[in-house]
Amino acid sequence: MKKFLSLLTALFLLLGLLPSAVLAEDAVEQPQYLALGDSITTGLQADGTHLADNNFVSIVAENGGYAFTNAGINTNYATGILAQFADGSLDEALAGADLITITIGGNDMKLLLYHMIAEAYTAMTGLSIDPEFGVQEGIIGDDPIVRMNLLLAAGTVLPGFAENPQFEPTLEAFLENFRLVLEHIHTVNPDADVIVCTQYNPYYRFTLPTSLILKEGFEAGILKLNQAILDHADEWGYLIADVYTAFANSEENLSNADETVMQLDFHPNAAGHAVIAECIQAVIDGLADETGAAVETEEVIADVPEATDPNGEPAYAFTLIL
Repeated sequence: MKKFLSLLTALFLLLGLLPSAVLAEDAVEQPQYLALGDSITTGLQADGTHLADNNFVSIVAENGGYAFTNAGINTNYATGILAQFADGSLDEALAGADLITITIGGNDMKLLLYHMIAEAYTAMTGLSIDPEFGVQEGIIGDDPIVRMNLLLAAGTVLPGFAENPQFEPTLEAFLENFRLVLEHIHTVNPDADVIVCTQYNPYYRFTLPTSLILKEGFEAGILKLNQAILDHADEWGYLIADVYTAFANSEENLSNADETVMQLDFHPNAAGHAVIAECIQAVIDGLADETGAAVETEEVIADVPEATDPNGEPAYAFTLIL
């Protein structure tokens, strides 16, 4: 009798553990998604807020049933991603990721442009302005005089931006850092599917004579950046989400930029994020291995400290080749 009761007790204990075991198995099997990059990944908008459920990361996660970590940082550079890897804050998310998306490169090249605009602005007005933050804030800010002078300065440098002697060295510096990003990803997690988004032209719908210079000046630089990203995809082991073409072919305005009110914020709006998600989903759908049935999405916000180099300076404020 005592032996029977012992067996019965063991059976009840085993049955009691079954739901937990099943839940644990489900949690292990849920696909993991890590989003790396800049303010496109964070969903930043012109007013300083961030899109939440309708940014492309959330949409991709919802569609694929991923638990996701959005590790994007506003104004991030390729060196900023390297700093995130170096401080160990993304070790777990990186090692466990089934899918990794990256939006990077725009800020790396934009910094050169902003240095050029700042120099032209100072030559025109005699006033100094911070290239990294002052130029962007002035162009989209509320001071009409500063904005007009910055646009005039931009008009003098944009036509030759992609042909500037420092463009190619700056692009090469970005590519070297980008290569290191991919090398680290594949070393830590050789099985993850890595998707890199091409850079769109935020001013692709501009047609007015006064604003065409923005569209055309940005276009030349963006095409060179995108070609470099395309050229290294096979060698460095990533897939391409062709966001550039999707934006360029759209009849809808997919960025916050609006020439009718001279709104020059270059971030994607909600419709733009939906299109980016579609571009990424098209790549996922083309992969041979399917993720299976969708499960409830869980968001994990990465606790990422400000990226710094060993000297304590912002790691993404790299030395520009001038």
